[in-house]
Amino acid sequence: MNTTMQVKLAERIKGDPFLFRYIQGRNINYPVHGHDCCELVLVLHGTATHVTDVGTFPLSAGDVFVMTPPHEHGYLNGDKFYMANLQYPASFLQPLVDDLQRLPGYHLLFEAGPAVRRGKSLRAPGHLAAHDLALCTELCTRIQKENEERLPGFQAATRALFYELVNMLCRACTRVRSGDESLAARMAHVLAFIREHYHEKIILAQLIETAHSTKTRFIGEFQQVTGYTPIDFVIRLRVLKAAQLLQADPARSITDVAYQVGMDDSAYFSRQFKRMMGLTARAYRARQTKAKP
Repeated sequence: MNTTMQVKLAERIKGDPFLFRYIQGRNINYPVHGHDCCELVLVLHGTATHVTDVGTFPLSAGDVFVMTPPHEHGYLNGDKFYMANLQYPASFLQPLVDDLQRLPGYHLLFEAGPAVRRGKSLRAPGHLAAHDLALCTELCTRIQKENEERLPGFQAATRALFYELVNMLCRACTRVRSGDESLAARMAHVLAFIREHYHEKIILAQLIETAHSTKTRFIGEFQQVTGYTPIDFVIRLRVLKAAQLLQADPARSITDVAYQVGMDDSAYFSRQFKRMMGLTARAYRARQTKAKP
C-alpha cells in the first residue's frame, strides 16, 4: 500500500472553483509526496536537493521542471532556496497544447518527467539563463499579485499570465538546450519536428538527422522515450488528429480527412484508424455525432 503523502489541489484551495494555486517557498525541507494535479516549479534563488522517484540531484537558480501524477518528489538541504510553485489541473493548459507541442522546450519540460540524464548525472530538464530567469520571475510576481488581491477578472488575468509564462519557458528551454546532448533534449527536438510536420511525408533519415544520431541508436532511443517505434508514433499522431477532424466537421469526407493528416492511401488510413481506435472512421464519427447534445 502506498503511504506517501498526497497533495490534493481541491483541498488546498478550499472549494475555490478556480482550479489554480500559486505559492512560493523558502529553504524548503519537504518530505516526498505526490500530487493529483500538475505542478510547474521554477527555482528563483539558492540551492536545494531534489528527491524524486527517478533519482536525487541538486537544484539551483534557473532550474525548471514539471511534476505530473504519478511522479513523487520532495526537497532537502535548502540553502537560501526560493521557488515559484504553480499547481493546476492538466486541462488548464490544454488550449495551448497544439501550439506548444511544436516547441522542443515543451516536450523537454512537460513530457520528460522531473529529471533528465546527461552522462551519469541527473538534472532538472530545463534551465534558464539569467535574462530569461529575470523575465519569468517578473511574470511569477504578477501571478502572485493577482492571486493575492483577487480583484474582479483575476481568473482571466491569471490564466493569461500563466500562458505567457509557459510559452516563455518553452521558448527559453528550446534555445538553451539546442546543443544539449541529453537523450531527453535530443528526442524533444524530434517530437517537435514530428508535431510540426506530421501531415507531410516524414522519412526516418530526417528524424535521425534531427536527433544527431545513427539509425540503430535512434530507433532504440525513440522507443525508450515514447514507448513507440518512430513509424508507429507518426501513425498514432495522424490517427488522433484525424479523429479530431472527424468530430469537428461531420460533413467532411473521410478521404479528405485522411489526406489532411498525411495519409494519401484511404484504405491504409482506414485500416490504421480501426486498429488504433477500435472501430472504423465512419463508425467513430457516427458515434461522436450521436453523443453531441
